[in-house]
Amino acid sequence: MMILPLDLQSILKRKSSRDPSSRFSSKLHLLLSFVLKNTEQNLEDIIGCAWVNEEEFKLNKKQICLVLGIKLNTLNVNLHALGFIQQKHNKDGWTLWKRPGFTRSSPDIADSQGAAVPKIKMSNPQITKIKIGKVSPEEVEQFNLIARKTWAELNKLNGGDINYIVKTNEFIHAAACRFKQQEQPLQNAIDVLQAIIAPNPLQDRITFPQFAKFLAMFGPENTIMLKIASLLSCSNQSGQWLFFGKSDTIMSFYGTFNDSEPNCLELFHMNSPPVRIWNMPLTDANGDYIRDEITSYLSWEDYFQKHPVNIGMPPISDFSTY
Repeated sequence: MMILPLDLQSILKRKSSRDPSSRFSSKLHLLLSFVLKNTEQNLEDIIGCAWVNEEEFKLNKKQICLVLGIKLNTLNVNLHALGFIQQKHNKDGWTLWKRPGFTRSSPDIADSQGAAVPKIKMSNPQITKIKIGKVSPEEVEQFNLIARKTWAELNKLNGGDINYIVKTNEFIHAAACRFKQQEQPLQNAIDVLQAIIAPNPLQDRITFPQFAKFLAMFGPENTIMLKIASLLSCSNQSGQWLFFGKSDTIMSFYGTFNDSEPNCLELFHMNSPPVRIWNMPLTDANGDYIRDEITSYLSWEDYFQKHPVNIGMPPISDFSTY
């Protein structure tokens, strides 16, 4: 985009890495600051973002996706995974957002400037077997065997040992190459996996349990991206209630995966008991891969069509995975 300085264009084109300036939060703040410091008429409409006050900013998602060169679903995943809170819903194409610590005067890119990580292999003291729900003991064993085998194949340089922690950027790249759909751009797959597996920008290492939990959420591997698209579509069309990382957001309705039984999505609504739904990580997207306490469903869309979310929020833009 020629309206942007060449140095800013260069930063926006960088792929996400350990360099803080390449991270989504930093890029967003740079664009907000650029609009703030320039008086050119209609600049915020061209860029798609602007500060409203010290703590809140507005986004035109369609326009800022063009500027950042990303898909709408990638923007949505980044916003929610990184703790940005939507304050108001779509009005003439604009939505209002904020995040604690992300202000007009404080760029909040320190979250990606953690201490240097040793370049040696690190012992992983965590568990090597994952519990999953609504399956037989034999299927639990089968799932864990598949998870360990897949981990080993993705980490050949480390000997595939589940007792080692691996670099996030290297692992995400390898996983994206393996799990992406044939027509899906690699960078889109990287962005999606980064936001789900390692939503915290400080996280520069991945453990086997973290990967196995991700596989429980959306496995098996041949249709991982299709299952992700299915669930994100349901969330995006009814208020963006899904969270993968920790969030301080206060919402009347939200959903997150259970940490101790990671194939279980828990839906929390006001003071009601949580609703529990399970992904069957050994059943691909062509089968009935969703279960609740009573029956099975073809997909996440099938479940939410039969159990619609009603939280007083209008649907947002259509979702596409890539």
